[in-house]
Amino acid sequence: MDRLLKPEDVANILCVSKRHFLERIATRPEFPPRIKLSRKSIFWKDSEVQVWIKNRQEKRPHYKI
Repeated sequence: MDRLLKPEDVANILCVSKRHFLERIATRPEFPPRIKLSRKSIFWKDSEVQVWIKNRQEKRPHYKI
């Protein structure tokens, strides 16, 4: 079973504030869809967030020093 992450959890994984995550990252069309369990509780699947992170890392240019 996939772990569900709260907004604070996703923000911590991404090293950003909860507000930045909710306003700027979670609203992006390519970010995984949220799971709404009630009016005030929203979550994201851990596996989907990890795939999104991996895909973003793969798209970054790699520079050799």
